[in-house]
Amino acid sequence: MLTHADWNRWGRRSAGGTGTFVVNDCKPDCASGHFHRYPVTDRLHRVVHGMFSRLTVHLVHPVKGMQRTQTFQLSTRPA
Repeated sequence: MLTHADWNRWGRRSAGGTGTFVVNDCKPDCASGHFHRYPVTDRLHRVVHGMFSRLTVHLVHPVKGMQRTQTFQLSTRPA
């Protein structure tokens, strides 16, 4: 999950900023796992139906066993 997002750049096609990426290590299982927080740069992009449909987070510092950049699909269905 992305927390403490600070969006410092907004445009019609993308928005960017910084935040904290929170990840459960699921060790020994997800119910008993621990949450770890990592500083990231973040970007909203790919507009569909007037809404951003992608969130890309990029770890500021590499973390062993984690992809440095991850992109997530966001829902663009009208409520």
